[in-house]
Formats: sequence, structure tokens, C-alpha cells
Amino acid sequence: MSSRKRPKRKTRPPKKPNAVYQFTDSWDILAQAIREIHKKNASILGFEGLYRVAFRIVLHKNGDKLYNGVREIITQHLEEVAVSQVVPAFPLSGASSSQTNPNGAGRANFLKVLKTVWEDHITCMLMLSDILKYMDRVYAKPANVPLVYDLGLDLFRDIIVRSQNYPIQNHLLEVLLQQIMLERENEIIDRTNVKASIDMLLELTDASTKDTIYAIDFENKFLESSSEYYRVE
Repeated sequence: MSSRKRPKRKTRPPKKPNAVYQFTDSWDILAQAIREIHKKNASILGFEGLYRVAFRIVLHKNGDKLYNGVREIITQHLEEVAVSQVVPAFPLSGASSSQTNPNGAGRANFLKVLKTVWEDHITCMLMLSDILKYMDRVYAKPANVPLVYDLGLDLFRDIIVRSQNYPIQNHLLEVLLQQIMLERENEIIDRTNVKASIDMLLELTDASTKDTIYAIDFENKFLESSSEYYRVE
């Protein structure tokens, strides 16, 4: 009887999951987490697990997709904030303003809203920075693109402060100058809101010159207003 040996079958290793689907599954987890952060539901999230998800995405050479996805979600969120929170807080102008808000209450409320929006955004960006530390180090720095926190500041500058769709900046600068003038006239103003807006302008920088938005957009107007005030005095 023949004792011919059976040929051994070669066992092939399991195929690796398709990188596109792997990214999609992981990205869906992170995208939902970012939206929850924007909704102030961060307490329900497991940040260590989210860090690992982001780590795997970058490890599989999908850092660019992760970065662009994060930028898109932040952009969408800020556009919604501009429409739903900032624009409705625009102060009234003209005669109706002086009649309904003789002490600048509408203007003060605008600064209060902007302060809240800014502080919420900074809080969210700090959380995202913690989750995306590996992306910052392994993808953003070598690619010479802004780290995620700086990206958030740039988007806030372009979508909120220097919005191309709404005159947010015009209102902001006008209200700041008006509030400063009111204080010079011994009116009571909320210094906290004024300071918060000025600090915001000092933290945001211009994309091309890298000078602060305060120096580029506000400082000259402030100096001109001060000069005119003291000239009249």
C-alpha cells in the first residue's frame, strides 16, 4: 500500500481589513465624539479610548484624512454657532437702539454672547488637543500644518471674527469702542466682557503677517477714537 504523504496546505494569513473601511469605522467614532464635545456632553466620553482610536488612524497612515475630517467638523460647528448664537445677538442700530437700549445693554449682551462662544470653543479645542496629541506629533508637525488647537483658533478667526458672511467684526469693533467711550463718560459697563473680547483679539493672529488681530484690526481704531476724545476734551 502506498504511503504517499499528503502535500501540506499552505495556510494564508487572514487578509487585513480594507484601510478605507477601517478608517471609516474609526472616524465615525471620533466624529461622533467631537460632536458630543461641541454639545457639552464630554462627561459621557472615554477620552483614553478616543485617544487610542485616533492613534490607530494615524498609525495606518490616515493622518491626513483625520486632520481634514476634524477641520470639517469644527468648521461646520462654528458656522452653526455664527448663525444660531452670534448673529441673533447683533445690537440694534440707529434710533431704535438708543430708545430700547439707552445704556448700551444690547451692545453689552453682544459681547457677553461672544465671550461665551469664545470660551466654549477654547474648552472644546483643549479637549480635542488631548485626544489628538499623536496626530499633532506624527502628522501635523511633519506636514507643517497647524496643530489642532491652533487650527481651531484659525477657524474661529475666519468663521466668527472675520466672517465673510456676516458683519461680526464690524459689530465687535464698534461695540468695543462704544463701551470704552461709555466708561470714559462715567457710565457703568461690564469690563469682564470687554476684556474677554480684547483678550480674544490678542490671542488670534493674522494668517499672513502673524500679527495679532488686535494690532491689525482694532488698535488703530482705538487710538484714533482716543485721540479724538481727548482732543474734544
